Amino acid sequence: MENLQEERWLAIELAVRGGEMIQTALSSARSPEAIGRRWSRARHTEIKTKIDKDVDDMLRGEIQRAFLDDAILSEENAPREGKSGRVWVIDPIDGTLNLQDPLFGTFGVCVALAVDNVPVLGVVFSPDVRAGRGGRIWIGEEGKQALYSPDYPNVEPTGTHVSDCAIRNHAIGAFDSGKHDRAVVYPYVKKLDHDTAGVTCVYRIASASMSLAAVATGDWDFYGATSAESEDLSAMVPILKGTGAVVTTLDGRPWTIKEPSILTANSVLHGDLLQYLNS
Repeated sequence: MENLQEERWLAIELAVRGGEMIQTALSSARSPEAIGRRWSRARHTEIKTKIDKDVDDMLRGEIQRAFLDDAILSEENAPREGKSGRVWVIDPIDGTLNLQDPLFGTFGVCVALAVDNVPVLGVVFSPDVRAGRGGRIWIGEEGKQALYSPDYPNVEPTGTHVSDCAIRNHAIGAFDSGKHDRAVVYPYVKKLDHDTAGVTCVYRIASASMSLAAVATGDWDFYGATSAESEDLSAMVPILKGTGAVVTTLDGRPWTIKEPSILTANSVLHGDLLQYLNS
């Protein structure tokens, strides 16, 4: 694997800078009108704001300046073609709905680098929008232990591990439909909610990256989705792998940025959930 030190520091810098832009924009704007919320023209399940576009433009501009030959995939602009075989996958705000209560602040700035469609580097920064400074950060790189800080940059990131829960009935996690084909999720949720064979609790918090982050720190035991966007998932994939988690599609294939479905947990629970959900 190539040395990604330069890319790693750029990803950290840009994710944090994006978070700071959000903190600044929200410091005097706590209403939907003030943040410029609007419904996406693409689908009624997608919300966009001016903050999303501003952060996206910043991320794309800096990446393009640093790595001219790399492709860029993001939610707020058209894909940028490249010729290096590498693609940066970014989401300026994964969890835009949570720019307001009741889950205010539950979102992340996601920056990932994929090689041959497989994420090899990921950084997710969740700014502390109530304090107006700092935030939580997750850092992952292929072949290395994932790092986490609950208060970056004040607290240096340290190693983090997936939970060791191996009993389905004891498991807590999240399962999402994504923004389209939402009815596909119902059979899976029905199984997870089963009174005797299901899990303890299934959450939905309108942010795939923050749900995956909860798995990466061991607070939750699993996460699954039927049709999520690659921009929402890619940055957390090398982070999760660096915690010891298994990351696949819902039918057990290796996850790439071309796949809409995902399932992740420790190896024992992942294997059990994979078999149970597909039985």
